[in-house]
Amino acid sequence: MNINFLLSLIVFSISLAAWSDAKLCQSDIAKFCKGVSPGQGKIRECLLKRQTELSKECSKEVQQIEIEIRKKNPCYDDVKQFCLAKERSPFAIGKCLEREHGKLSVQCQKFLAEKKGQYQKKYPCRTDFKKLCKAEKKKGSKCLEEKWEQLSVECKNKIEKEKKAREFLRAVCLADQQKYCSKVESKGGAVGRCLLGNKDKISEGCLKELQKTIK
Repeated sequence: MNINFLLSLIVFSISLAAWSDAKLCQSDIAKFCKGVSPGQGKIRECLLKRQTELSKECSKEVQQIEIEIRKKNPCYDDVKQFCLAKERSPFAIGKCLEREHGKLSVQCQKFLAEKKGQYQKKYPCRTDFKKLCKAEKKKGSKCLEEKWEQLSVECKNKIEKEKKAREFLRAVCLADQQKYCSKVESKGGAVGRCLLGNKDKISEGCLKELQKTIK
């Protein structure tokens, strides 16, 4: 998943989740936003445009929602200021945040940097793949293997850790694989899917290791 798309989804989902709970505004939405299709912040935009005409209950809830969103989403005002006038889709908003990065508030820049750091820590090989393999017509694992000496330490450690986990998983699940999935070809995670399909039958140790791999 593209890092900009991931960040925009985080920013976008925090905002939309809060607006979806605007229970006291349903009559105002029916009155002022009739015909406005839900999604991509359109209801939010409609309510804010008619804020002086809203009922007291709805107006109060709108203000409270914006306060709550700002606590969870430091980029809320930045998205409103720089992106929502032109962009609607999460991917476009991600591109907008990247393009306007120098204009973003300190709080938003810090928030995005933290999320990007978490993403890169969880998926350290994606940066290496984009840098070394994107132009090559090879599967990710094959290309990374060939470019081993050029990989970052974090990516190498991740690959080695996953390799050891797979080897341990194969050892723990060998008996279950032979019993329930012996005819399944060992490609593309087919054996893992087969074992999970038999989760009520396989050993507790095998199931535990399988669940670790899909977290």
